Amino acid sequence: MSTSSPPPPLATLPSRRAMAVRSVVLASLGGLLFGYDLGFVGGALDSMGSDLELTTVGKEGVVASAKFGAAFGSLLGGATLVALGRRTSIALSALPYTVGPAIMLVAPNVYVMVVGRWVTGLGVGISSVASPCYLCETATPEARGTLVACYEVAIAVGFLVATATDYAFSNVSHGWRYLVCIGLPPAVALPLAMVALPESPRWLIMRGEMRRALRAIEWLRGASPPPGWDAHTPRRPTATQIPAVDGVDVSHCTWVNDELLEIWDSVERFERMQQLSSDSRASDPAAPAPPRHLPFSSSAWYSTCGALLSNARAVARLLRTGAGPERRGLLIACTLAFFNQMCASTSIIVYVQELAHLAGVTSSASRNLIASAVAASKLVGVMFGLWAVDRLGRRPLLLFGSSVGAAALLVLAVGSSLGNVALLVTFACAFTFTFYSSWGTVYWVLSSELFTTETRGAGQGLATALLYIFGSTSSMMFLSVAKSAMGLYPFAFVMLMSLVFVFLCVPETRGLTLEEVMEKLAVGGGGATKWTDNELAAVSEDGQPTSEGDSSRLVAAGATSSTSAVYSKT
Repeated sequence: MSTSSPPPPLATLPSRRAMAVRSVVLASLGGLLFGYDLGFVGGALDSMGSDLELTTVGKEGVVASAKFGAAFGSLLGGATLVALGRRTSIALSALPYTVGPAIMLVAPNVYVMVVGRWVTGLGVGISSVASPCYLCETATPEARGTLVACYEVAIAVGFLVATATDYAFSNVSHGWRYLVCIGLPPAVALPLAMVALPESPRWLIMRGEMRRALRAIEWLRGASPPPGWDAHTPRRPTATQIPAVDGVDVSHCTWVNDELLEIWDSVERFERMQQLSSDSRASDPAAPAPPRHLPFSSSAWYSTCGALLSNARAVARLLRTGAGPERRGLLIACTLAFFNQMCASTSIIVYVQELAHLAGVTSSASRNLIASAVAASKLVGVMFGLWAVDRLGRRPLLLFGSSVGAAALLVLAVGSSLGNVALLVTFACAFTFTFYSSWGTVYWVLSSELFTTETRGAGQGLATALLYIFGSTSSMMFLSVAKSAMGLYPFAFVMLMSLVFVFLCVPETRGLTLEEVMEKLAVGGGGATKWTDNELAAVSEDGQPTSEGDSSRLVAAGATSSTSAVYSKT
């Protein structure tokens, strides 16, 4: 393993809050680009339609093509998460975010425009997997929901900026081509921004790179200890000091040691729980358990193509492993993706100008103002969700969104059928606020929490790919359905069905570590937020609570041997 310089003196590090803000702002740049791409196309359809001679089907194709690209980009992003890391994956999303708009800028017809939108969608898909995953793995359990939800805030801000620029260029000849160019500067800045952030410590621990993981934790947590931390009562009592791990002296920063131990210990405990569960189902209970092998621990880089195949095998394994926690998490995430998009949540905010036109609003400026009001409702809703997700919890927000959202969508359907502009605008804003304060925010949080570190790339990539497949399906049919006798009523029914699913199947994950989420899924998603001592002992090697035993073993390993020795234990 290559050596590097020791971490900077503690006094030179920024504060814990400053590092959290830096991580959120820089890692969420991809969300800003996503929101802008999503928002500008709705207002550009008028001028684009006259320039490119778009029919109703052509408009649906232009909107949906980006989501088809995002579906493949999500799978690609899941592979790069595993092969290249979380931070590098975010930086790579800048390439399609740059190439796609360049193609759209010179598009002479609808076919080239669809290609450009599809390429841009690749960037949307990669960043939609990589950014929430990075924020999820670098946040503390207490703030994880809030920080991951900031990705949805970035999308909402990008969408609002797009509607404002739509209005500014609404009377400009070929204005949609100018709108395409506005997203290029942040796309170019995205890979440069990633240089200022460390890699995810969990990904580094998964690879066995303990030295880099320690440095990453130190950078992420800053110069101050966590609130309530006491040097005499650290979170891992048997590990108050680690003289050296992989040649790096970290004795000056014991809360960093504690967090490293807590992550390592939680991963080990869950791995052993899986191992014992597998042994109990084996035909020979006395047979020794297979040794644990961390993926990618022997090489720094794997090809993305190889990672794609590896992720495909991982997904197939998840679907074959009975009712295990990872399989349950995958099914929950994929079903959340279905309800998230098939209620036409995205289609309503993209096509709201078309709905207003159908209701009799002929002024382009008036339709842009309506779109701006809906975009503002989205931003306000996301800000409420940001405040509530770690205070009220994931399940209460989803239940609120499903019930109130179904009612708002039903009234919206009535207003659309009657051509009542007041009802249309009022309840389009009401539904948008309700949905994005709940489902729109919580999806990104839950989809990043329901997998282990090893399977997060594959599982989250598949769930997000399905999110965009369902979204493109909704976008392709939305205008046709809205103009038919059915109106928007089928989408209200989907929203109502999501209430039943959440009530029966979705666990609460607020305040849990990522490994405790998996433990909760393993025992059926019960209401307890922590395992009892008996449950901890059930997955311990020596009958004692796992945390203490594992920590002492890690201290011994870290102080006396190399990282590879630490990770060779079963």
